[in-house]
Amino acid sequence: MYRVIKKTTTAALAMFGCMACLGCNTPAVVDPGGDTSTLAVFTDDATEFETSDVYDADDEIVRFDTTTKSIIWAADDRAFQEGNWDVIGNFLGAAQAFQVRFGNVDGQRRAYFTETDPPTICDIEPVGEGLSISRTNKEVPQ
Repeated sequence: MYRVIKKTTTAALAMFGCMACLGCNTPAVVDPGGDTSTLAVFTDDATEFETSDVYDADDEIVRFDTTTKSIIWAADDRAFQEGNWDVIGNFLGAAQAFQVRFGNVDGQRRAYFTETDPPTICDIEPVGEGLSISRTNKEVPQ
């Protein structure tokens, strides 16, 4: 399951406030400059853990902007729109070939970017103006 929040650049995060959307309980992060994006927030139904941070095989973080259907490389906030990154529940991409799955590392709950089948964690790397997504044999840690 997922929900969305409004998000801005990292610099604006220090100045954020919570707002309620009309008719929903979706919090928003406010950017004083007015630049916002809508991030998917994934929820682990088993534990009610929520996050917009999704880890790859190298523990690098990506996020998903549901407004622009892009994947965001968290290290520098670059957005990549190639592949039409729809978020439908915990499924990712127009063809739903990828999925967010939850696991634990040293007692910390995390969301992982996996293939739908097989359910292994993918390695994601920015390459030039695009992304490289590679299959691994790494399983979601339980």
